[in-house]
Amino acid sequence: MRRPPARFGREAASSDSACGDAVEELMWSYRTWIDQFRRMTPLELFRFQVRRVRGVRAAEKVFWKAERETPDRTLEKLTVPAGRGRRRFAQRPPLLFRLAPALECRVVSSLGSFRATLSDDRQLLLDAYRPVDAAFKVVGTGSVGSRDYVVMLLGAGTDMPLFLQIKQEFASAYAPFLRRAARVTHEGRRVAQAQHRMQTLSDPLLGWTRIEGRLFLVRHLSDHKAAIEPGDLKGSALTEYARLAGELFAKAHARTGDPAQIDGYHGNSEKLDRAIRRFAVAYANQTTRDYSTFRAGYRTRRRPRV
Repeated sequence: MRRPPARFGREAASSDSACGDAVEELMWSYRTWIDQFRRMTPLELFRFQVRRVRGVRAAEKVFWKAERETPDRTLEKLTVPAGRGRRRFAQRPPLLFRLAPALECRVVSSLGSFRATLSDDRQLLLDAYRPVDAAFKVVGTGSVGSRDYVVMLLGAGTDMPLFLQIKQEFASAYAPFLRRAARVTHEGRRVAQAQHRMQTLSDPLLGWTRIEGRLFLVRHLSDHKAAIEPGDLKGSALTEYARLAGELFAKAHARTGDPAQIDGYHGNSEKLDRAIRRFAVAYANQTTRDYSTFRAGYRTRRRPRV
């Protein structure tokens, strides 16, 4: 849930009033769940799973899309026949292209240090596969300018592939404001450990590695992953999404922080709800202005000033 309801709702052509109401609904849900999480034992919180997604129309559409994102579908989308029943990554620049042999060797070799970041049982799972091809794949706008490699692996006696994504990770935006002792030494490890702490069930092949001095996160590629489309959040769907997002945010914060302290910070009033509503609208306004500046610069072929 990366986009706040105000921005997402505006993309779905909802009124600013409806978007603001959805933000307050999110915060109500967040405060309600933080209050519940602070009453749980650490073990109960560790085992807690969000199960109220059924009936949330936007979330159900995501599940339907995710069910279609299988390794076979990824094989069909990203690879081409290579003779003798084999397949290899397609050459589709600038979004997908094959690697020079030396770089491909370094990418594949990095799986050795990645393996060491996995638990024993998951090392056995990885050992059941062998890498057969690698490529460079462009990823989302938030990762523009980063290195992102994909590796195809095959298991013995099966044509069912396993796809891994090796994604470059940079320092957190908070890093300059942290004490030196609190800074991390591997950004891929930071991201992987954060996901493990926030999620009850995370990617079994989530780890990290290093290539040519750069730091990378390793994970499954497009294995039952999907995203909500803004157009799916019309009317009451935006409110449903907001309530679900509030619960998910609360769970993540409770598992990585102290839910009692968080609960004490925001209290029982709606003051925080209104403050976040103002922030969300301002954030959406800034995003709209930034996009307008980008479009103007693109039309005139001039680089916008930042």
